[in-house]
Amino acid sequence: VGSICSDDRVEVSVDSDPARPIAGKVTYIGEIVDEQTRSVQVMITCPNRDRRLKPGMFASVRFSGAPRQVVLIPATALQQGESESYVFVRAGEGIYLRREVQAVSAGPGEAVVTRGLEPGEVIVTRGGILLMGE
Repeated sequence: VGSICSDDRVEVSVDSDPARPIAGKVTYIGEIVDEQTRSVQVMITCPNRDRRLKPGMFASVRFSGAPRQVVLIPATALQQGESESYVFVRAGEGIYLRREVQAVSAGPGEAVVTRGLEPGEVIVTRGGILLMGE
């Protein structure tokens, strides 16, 4: 699955002047996906010295950052600690290790892991909390 990341470069075009796109960059990516529109809020910062951009204006955005590979997992695989999310990764026959990950919601029942898990690693997708010892 490809993704966008903070600091990715973008071009913003407005209907009033589509021939002159404005260069900008992604500065924030929301963590909640709207279930009905399957969209997420993204904040883009760009210069507006000539005041072409106005509040409430519609714009088209072209993301030009290189595609990055991320890992898509069932949301049920994510466990929540006090200040971190983690999954249980298979380390051998019957052996699972707790590993901290960074993840964001990708819609109902799914999460995108942006750090801490490699494609192809086997994880516990349900009931991982049962692996916690006392």
